[in-house]
Amino acid sequence: MMDMETIYEKMTELLEKGDKEGAVRYSLELVDNDSLSIKDLYINILTPALNSITCNEHEDPAACIWKEHVSSSIARTIVENCYLRVLNARNEDAIHREDTAIVLCPPKEQHELGARMVADFFTLAGFHTLFVGRDTPKKSFLSAIDILKPKYLIISITNKYNVFHAQRVIGEIREHATHDVTIMVGGGALKDTPELYRTMGADIFLEDVEMISNLP
Repeated sequence: MMDMETIYEKMTELLEKGDKEGAVRYSLELVDNDSLSIKDLYINILTPALNSITCNEHEDPAACIWKEHVSSSIARTIVENCYLRVLNARNEDAIHREDTAIVLCPPKEQHELGARMVADFFTLAGFHTLFVGRDTPKKSFLSAIDILKPKYLIISITNKYNVFHAQRVIGEIREHATHDVTIMVGGGALKDTPELYRTMGADIFLEDVEMISNLP
């Protein structure tokens, strides 16, 4: 199995060059050859590689923004191409639960890649998982809960300014839900203040994806 640091450095190089074909091909070959698990690809390679992309002092800020968007787009393509591999890994482990988990982002939240990865981790853990996506309107939250009656609702928040929107939605859910739903929150917005989930009205702070396989 290849050294994780070597894989990380190669992925960072491909993302910084905007080499979509190379990055996708490299990622899928590693997963298909059992050189890298999907979990390691998402958590130990893609996430830190994306976070490492910064703007140097001599670079045009506008160029930095589009480069970050290109890198995120490449990572999203990699994750999407891993979906059948996620299903195969779940089936090989013979993990199946009757419970439904819905993963989404609150109103105004545009960053959804982390939530998309979390949805795959719930699938790997055997849950029937639905990924709704970014900037989910409040009415859509309530409709999904009413119709699908999930056991877990996972709200991903990257931008700290959207914590308030998430808190309002959680209040609405508590008021209107007709069944018990466990609300989990996670994302970069809560990284430095993990205890904030209580104030928001959530039940669990999803601090680590390892928690998912241990959920009741």
